[in-house]
Amino acid sequence: MKKSNNISKGASEFKDLFIHLLKGIYNTEHGILDSLPTMIEKATTHELKDTLKDHEIVTQRQIIRLEKIFRTLGITSEKESCLVMKTFDEVTQKIVKITKDGSMVRDAGLIVIAQQIEHYEIATYGGLIQFALAIEEYDIADLLEQTLDEEEQADCELTHIGECHINIEASDQNVEDEDVKESTSKSSSANQTKKSSQPKDKVK
Repeated sequence: MKKSNNISKGASEFKDLFIHLLKGIYNTEHGILDSLPTMIEKATTHELKDTLKDHEIVTQRQIIRLEKIFRTLGITSEKESCLVMKTFDEVTQKIVKITKDGSMVRDAGLIVIAQQIEHYEIATYGGLIQFALAIEEYDIADLLEQTLDEEEQADCELTHIGECHINIEASDQNVEDEDVKESTSKSSSANQTKKSSQPKDKVK
């Protein structure tokens, strides 16, 4: 009997952890929804802007899906601040600060941040699916699987637009900027040399 109670307690703790993690990713999804407008505004290319806008719609759908899971489990969904997204937001602000407005370099940086967020979500949803299967909540596992598929698709899309041209153009843009700096520096040095070589007017 004692062993049975221990098993029951363990199962209860496992489900409590599952619910805690669900609430955590729910807050993350809301944090993403709050952060995407800024990323869209700061992005340079229409391609990245459109990809982020599409994910905005997908994120709204994922939140609704999580709320359906909460109802199935008989728990309430409450939006709280997300420490994970706070960290990602700080990194995004830093990237915007150190890159030029309208540059491909900025887009390359934003893609990295967006993919970091995707990878966090992929890992989280993958774990949650295993939890749902372990407690035999198969309908919930199916809903989580749908979201995982969407996150993996978003990650692939970001990789595609990064590899196809943004990273290459960002690298070329950086080289061009260095060439401009070098050319400006040489021009400045030449002017200084020219000035110093000119004979000074004799004092009458």
